[in-house]
Amino acid sequence: MLPTAKAREWQQLQSKKYAEKTKFGFVDTQKEDMPPEHVLYHITGAITFVNEIPWVVEPIYIAQWSSMWIMMRREKRDRRHFKRMRFPPFDDEEPPLDYADNILDVEPLEPIQMDLDPEEDGAIAEWFYDRNPLVETP
Repeated sequence: MLPTAKAREWQQLQSKKYAEKTKFGFVDTQKEDMPPEHVLYHITGAITFVNEIPWVVEPIYIAQWSSMWIMMRREKRDRRHFKRMRFPPFDDEEPPLDYADNILDVEPLEPIQMDLDPEEDGAIAEWFYDRNPLVETP
């Protein structure tokens, strides 16, 4: 009987492994409220950081995504925004690069966009690059 009681006590203690420890046992901790993280929405042409989920109708999202995928493949083929990296990227004796010295003052390249023809692409030209396309349409 004693080994099973010890085993049960050990299992109970291990299940509360991440709880606060007190003098006479364990106390469950309450989850703390985390402050909201605000991330910048930043487009530099070759990379996009988004701080929210796009709430767009699925066919519109697929059309926007697939056209950007085609444009990114063209940009990668032409190597305007994408640069090949030389390896090794750093040397052991070389000090690490500082963000403030090397990247902070560099102006980003213009964003990658398709050249839409007003006659052929007239149906989508006014809403295709909108953040929330076709919101006001019935």
